[in-house]
Amino acid sequence: MSIEGLYDLSDLSVHDLYAVYRAIAESDLRWRLRTMYGDTLPPPGNAEFRPLPFDLFRERFVAAQGFEGGESMLRQRLSRQAAAYQVDVDHAIACLQQQAA
Repeated sequence: MSIEGLYDLSDLSVHDLYAVYRAIAESDLRWRLRTMYGDTLPPPGNAEFRPLPFDLFRERFVAAQGFEGGESMLRQRLSRQAAAYQVDVDHAIACLQQQAA
């Protein structure tokens, strides 16, 4: 699959990157549910949305910073995933900021 329109995530804060991660995770779950169940609903309690909590995401971000090129690789991976799942990065960040307010 060709991926076009990669996002520049180089200047985003860890909070904004978390918003992008959450949007990717939500899109991934929707895709997996559609693939597994089609138009029918999954059984109750199955396939619940359980993203990483922000604190754990921040720990992983800090850990990536400890490796040469690690932070850049993390940002690039999120950019590729956001493009592949057609995530609107600006919208994802705005939504998470609204929820925090």
